[in-house]
Amino acid sequence: MKLGIKKIEYRHKDDKDATHWAQLNIVQFSCTLSEEWAEEPAGKVSTVTIQAELRHSSEQNDSLLLDLLRNQTHYRVIDMNGYQYIIGDAGDYLPRLTWKRSIEKLNPNGYKIKITYRSPNGIIAA
Repeated sequence: MKLGIKKIEYRHKDDKDATHWAQLNIVQFSCTLSEEWAEEPAGKVSTVTIQAELRHSSEQNDSLLLDLLRNQTHYRVIDMNGYQYIIGDAGDYLPRLTWKRSIEKLNPNGYKIKITYRSPNGIIAA
């Protein structure tokens, strides 16, 4: 069994072509996915967190990340074994992407992204 995340894909919530996913250019082996369930006054809630790195700080990547930040987007994570996980549903629960630019000493310039998703449904294995 192989470990790790192979790719992260996205599509806008209202995309008419539900089969079309675009791929984020993540740094290989930089992605993590976690899910934690908690009991809250409103019931059981899942918190899903995806973190990854993207290389190359650029105008094109800025534009893409701002679009993902501002619009309602679903994500699909595919692991090294080919298993798929859908983050986001057709209802009111949508994941939120945030990011920070990173230009550091020996590290390649780029972005650190974080996708968080809180819902009573959690991850959907596809």
